[in-house]
Amino acid sequence: MVKPTAVRDWNIKGLPSDAFSTENGVIVTRGRRWPLMVDPQGQALKWIKNMERESVSVPFLTIYLFQYSHHVKNMYKAQKYYMYLNPFLL
Repeated sequence: MVKPTAVRDWNIKGLPSDAFSTENGVIVTRGRRWPLMVDPQGQALKWIKNMERESVSVPFLTIYLFQYSHHVKNMYKAQKYYMYLNPFLL
């Protein structure tokens, strides 16, 4: 479903090289909607930032940290009006 060169590029940009991470990478890059990524170790944050650093199609990426209470309110809005929001990372 994805070329080995693409997977190698993902690994260079911070995605772990195990099979589970590669499958998740395929879902993230080939999905029709923006995926919800729960990232307790910060691996997805690093990978997405590196992947989108030079991207023109996504001019900005919003990152939500749950240590701030107003982000919970923003997540409620995202759930209610998800189709109108830009991509974000939790």
